[in-house]
Amino acid sequence: MNAWDEPSPKVKEYVEKEKLPFTILMDGRSLLRDTYNGKSIPHNFVIDKKGQIVFDEVGFSVSGMKNIEKLIQELLEE
Repeated sequence: MNAWDEPSPKVKEYVEKEKLPFTILMDGRSLLRDTYNGKSIPHNFVIDKKGQIVFDEVGFSVSGMKNIEKLIQELLEE
């Protein structure tokens, strides 16, 4: 999720350039951040199809990203 007021075309250009395989949510008004109680940057959430948080981690780590990737694969297989 992009929690800043970064212009949409700039984000879209970056996503296409980097070939990111996921959706970037634009949240310049902090609606999602407030809904899911995000307090830090980076703050990683995985939200399932029912809108429930199934992963919540503050900060960045390579092992955390691997856990996120594994969890997303599992959720997609459901």
